Amino acid sequence: MNSNTVVLGLIMISCLVAGTAIGLLISEQVLTSSGNIVILNLSIKTYSDSACTNQINTLSWGTLNQGSHKEITIYLKNSGNVPATLDCSFTGWNPSIASNYITISWNRNGSTIGPGEILSAKFSLDVSDNIVNVSTFSCTTTITGTG
Repeated sequence: MNSNTVVLGLIMISCLVAGTAIGLLISEQVLTSSGNIVILNLSIKTYSDSACTNQINTLSWGTLNQGSHKEITIYLKNSGNVPATLDCSFTGWNPSIASNYITISWNRNGSTIGPGEILSAKFSLDVSDNIVNVSTFSCTTTITGTG
């Protein structure tokens, strides 16, 4: 064998030994990961009483006269775990011309309700003096909480 081959062989053996030695010097640390996940939920419920024991799903205005004004107070409870900003809309009027003569509003647009908090909300209804062709009415009242 010539001396170049011997030197090359020794270099290769040295690399293998060094690689094995380096491999033996690796250290690993295994960590576990853990945590708690809070599921965020938003739930606004409506009640007729301030203790929030009588849940409601209807605003009943009763019998109204031309030109009359009526107010109803309900209570909102945030049963979720995040604060919510409140909004309300009145849609789906039946008959559709009723919305030309009847106005419904409330006093909580833009209000914030915290988790577990109870707020009173006042709805106001006004019937125009000029109402015609409407003897009964209905509409959908949608209260929205945005978190």
